[in-house]
Amino acid sequence: MTNKFLLMSQNTELTQQLTTLCKKARWTLSQITTPTGLVVKLEKQPITGIFWDLTDTTLDTTIATMTLIREQVHGPIIAFATKLTERIQRKLYKARVDDLILFPFNERIIQPLIEQRLWLYQHLKLKESAPVKKRSSPQIASIGSWQIDQGNYTVTKNDLPVELTPKEFQRLCPYNWCKF
Repeated sequence: MTNKFLLMSQNTELTQQLTTLCKKARWTLSQITTPTGLVVKLEKQPITGIFWDLTDTTLDTTIATMTLIREQVHGPIIAFATKLTERIQRKLYKARVDDLILFPFNERIIQPLIEQRLWLYQHLKLKESAPVKKRSSPQIASIGSWQIDQGNYTVTKNDLPVELTPKEFQRLCPYNWCKF
């Protein structure tokens, strides 16, 4: 499967750098110039990750868009900026941006970073798809007219509830099969 990235940018230099990087890595790159265009494109096709140019949008628009699309993007979101303050970094990480990179960047460093993020998301996806063990249903033991429901910590005799303290319930359960 080919990794498909979206680039939200109007910066020619950034677009050229990322296009070259994606060609070397055999990834596809589609350029979008507005946050609205990016959201529309996401609705039409699944993508691997997003490159976001912070110089093209306000911080509020960026955060609102990231919050909106994060559930749809099961891959890295990487933001590029010419300068980053601590406040901006905190807000973007809170909006679930994976990486913040200062532009211009070193292409030799970016490709391994993206590959590592792709590996991480693929690894997480595999773990999520692992079968989940089903819990066994709670045991109900019947002894004569007594019923002990360990799942609900209840005891009944002749279908009438018997009030027990937790300690009494624990002592009543044979071999400690009742868990608290």
